[in-house]
Amino acid sequence: MPTQLSKEKILRKKFADYSFIIFFFLIFSFFVIFAIKPNLETAFKLRQELTQLRQLDTDYDAAIAEIISLQSDIEQHRDDLPLLAQAVPSTPQVNQIFENVQHSASESGIPISQLTVSQINLTQATSSSNLKNYKISFQSSSSFESLQKFLASFLTQRRLKLINKLSIDSGQKEGSHSATLSVTMDIVGYYL
Repeated sequence: MPTQLSKEKILRKKFADYSFIIFFFLIFSFFVIFAIKPNLETAFKLRQELTQLRQLDTDYDAAIAEIISLQSDIEQHRDDLPLLAQAVPSTPQVNQIFENVQHSASESGIPISQLTVSQINLTQATSSSNLKNYKISFQSSSSFESLQKFLASFLTQRRLKLINKLSIDSGQKEGSHSATLSVTMDIVGYYL
């Protein structure tokens, strides 16, 4: 019996050891699944979010630096902004170009034969950031010296305009100092 009793003790001890190991692994598995795994997932998600936030911070810093640069440029050129608004106004202001042409013509002594506006669309969408334009046709007759004065006066005005076509015709085959020249000019006016 003592051997049998010692076998029972050994079996009980083995059973207790195996039971302890099984319960330990069950509890450890439960702990891993429900306690450690969510914490690890949270840690990895937080690390990924940290990387994304650092990238976002870098992007925002670059955007802020660009805004600061633009703001300093605006501050530096603040006095020039009214000149820019005069050169390229936000509306067509056709009358201003008419006045510019009339002023240059009166200064140089050129009579205006014809001054017309064509190709202007006042119903364009205002969201476009490109320069919009319209065309003005000008016809006159004058001497060469008067024409030079007219062009010099016209080109020194603040309003941005382009002479798209300039046609000068004397109507004679031979030149002379007092010949009257026929002038046709297509002017393009710009606005925002």
